[in-house]
Amino acid sequence: MKHVKEFDGLCGLLAAWVLLAHVFYLSHFEQLRVAMRAGMAVDIFLILSGFIIFNLRERGETYGAFITRRFFGSFRPFSLASSSVCCSVNFYRAGPRNFTGCFPRHEP
Repeated sequence: MKHVKEFDGLCGLLAAWVLLAHVFYLSHFEQLRVAMRAGMAVDIFLILSGFIIFNLRERGETYGAFITRRFFGSFRPFSLASSSVCCSVNFYRAGPRNFTGCFPRHEP
């Protein structure tokens, strides 16, 4: 099976869908968060991922090669996203006036 560009677009839309649901959740817009139904986006993404991995066998790529390629392709964005979440959580907890940095020191 050849590369399907539409799947890339669909994955991007699903990721944006989940991101917006998280933004609405953090902003306390309960009605919008419930209306977003982010769980459905996650389900569709998992089904789509399974379909793509299953079709790798047609191209002759092994599962191990796929996982290795995906790990090295997504490690940098994952690290950036994780760091952003850590900074955001500390900022959210401390408030803008008391924010001391992304990784505050805790005195014993």
